[in-house]
Amino acid sequence: MAEGIMHRELSRRSWLAGSAATLAMPFVPRVARAALAQAASEADWDKLEELVKNRVFRPDDPRFTPLTRPENLRYYRPDLPIDPDKPLAVVLPSNPDEVSESILWARKAGIPMVPRSGGHSYAGCSTVPGLVIHGGLMRDVTYRDGILEVQGGALNRDIFAVLKKTADKDGVGGHTIVHGRCGAVGASAFLMGGGIGLDMRDHGVGCDLVESVDLVLGTGERVTASSSQYPDLFWAIRGGGGGNLGYAVSWRLRTKPASNLVGFVATWKATPAGIQDVFARIGRVLEQAPNAVGAQFSVIALPGNRPGPTTLRLTGQLRGTRLEFDQIVGPHLKDASPVVLVELPYWPAQDFFDIQSLPNRYQETSFFMGALTDDFIQETVRSLGTWPGTVAQARVTFFLTGGQVNARPPGDTAFVHRNSRWLANTVIDWTECDDTAHVTENLEWQRSLHNHLAALVTSSGSYQNFPDPGLANHGQAYWGSNLWRLLRVKRQYDPDFVFTPPRNQGIAAERRPRAVS
Repeated sequence: MAEGIMHRELSRRSWLAGSAATLAMPFVPRVARAALAQAASEADWDKLEELVKNRVFRPDDPRFTPLTRPENLRYYRPDLPIDPDKPLAVVLPSNPDEVSESILWARKAGIPMVPRSGGHSYAGCSTVPGLVIHGGLMRDVTYRDGILEVQGGALNRDIFAVLKKTADKDGVGGHTIVHGRCGAVGASAFLMGGGIGLDMRDHGVGCDLVESVDLVLGTGERVTASSSQYPDLFWAIRGGGGGNLGYAVSWRLRTKPASNLVGFVATWKATPAGIQDVFARIGRVLEQAPNAVGAQFSVIALPGNRPGPTTLRLTGQLRGTRLEFDQIVGPHLKDASPVVLVELPYWPAQDFFDIQSLPNRYQETSFFMGALTDDFIQETVRSLGTWPGTVAQARVTFFLTGGQVNARPPGDTAFVHRNSRWLANTVIDWTECDDTAHVTENLEWQRSLHNHLAALVTSSGSYQNFPDPGLANHGQAYWGSNLWRLLRVKRQYDPDFVFTPPRNQGIAAERRPRAVS
């Protein structure tokens, strides 16, 4: 059943539930782009085309821009005479051997490369002034006997299409994994960074369901990592961050039964004081909810909203019946307007949660935290009232964690964030109408907001799938007590640091990729 009308925002950022962005890229100083453009001769490019059967596209090809443009338009600057992040070319390998050949070609030519699937990295990490190795021809997904096999370039929508077929003709039953809500997000980086979603309190983060992964290393070698083969690499790839350890060409994941759901979206509009009251009430209801409840909510400031935010939006699901929803969540939504509910089998319900991907300009920060406190709630609302303002919006979003996410010890996988109740996420959006000085002012305000709110709680680090270029001590924030073990694995399997993401995303950012002869 359905009640009400679903309201959709223009920007997918308003609805993000925890999918992640694309695979990450090596660091390259911006001043080096002109020199890089001369590093490979036309004969070198011809050789690459020979290796991958003429699937190399340069900037003058009409296919180049849609294959390389990042979802975060902050890192796409065609208005500049020379875009410092613009790739030299994009290649589409069709199998692991061609991935290996592409990596080795880039190393020999002295040109940085970046793996790419969905292109949704918050920090634009699928854009590099070098070679983009696009996984768009490696998107096959198959299901058999509870195991899902996913090629490295697959997007969420490819996975959804296959798993929907595991249900009966009415959409009832079937199997699922932990996933985000945006169909255009790439699976590989989602899993490499951990992978949060509305099902995580029931089943853990996405990487907890990984049985094995096939990787192409920086040497061009292909290995299969699992609990019995390369177990240290298997530990690291589950949470070590997209693009840090190798190019994933295939994943195997165990699935979980797909249950009937009640999905809900509720919106409150009130004075800042009223929003603070709703914030406190809804937050504490969710903290006490069973693992069958997955949710996120956002406290939103819109232009002209001084002295503070006037909107709160809650999105969530309950694995169970409408009666159970009415007992656990329903009574607390009576003052919201509108409230939209659906009671559906799992896969039909995913259409309700779907996020449409619209490229836009934004910056996000994050921190894991424990239970909400009165001071934290009050300061979140008050601080949003100091937002300088853009023509878009600012917000703080809270993803309900805990449950099975915290059931594993922090050292069980490289994803270390196993003791939180919430993942807090500060977001600012802007458009081409906001001038540079105004955007800079907003970014400085956001950093201050992030630091202030994180200092009010027992923060346990930041989420590596929400990459944050301005984050201090990013290695400690992303990997905590697992950092040094992760660095040892990195040095063993990628000693030349071929896979080295930019903008504070690397396991050891001080190292640079080294060419091979």
